[in-house]
Amino acid sequence: MAYMDIPFVKILTGVRRCGKSTILKMIMEKLKNERNAPAERIINCCFNSMEYEDTTAKQIYAHLKEQLLMFNMAQKVRNIEV
Repeated sequence: MAYMDIPFVKILTGVRRCGKSTILKMIMEKLKNERNAPAERIINCCFNSMEYEDTTAKQIYAHLKEQLLMFNMAQKVRNIEV
């Protein structure tokens, strides 16, 4: 959590089942409880869900700019690297 206040994208990597999702949840709780971030500004998107099956990176950007974004399984989004 040492880099939370640096205004760049943070990428959490690790092998499968090592706790990345749990760490994201911990960060979200810390933002809400210690930083008073409104819960409605913290959006958690788990792209492993069928809900995002046909979503593109461009659609996500248009809908979610200026929010605190938590993306899980982002590699599942078509053209995310663009």
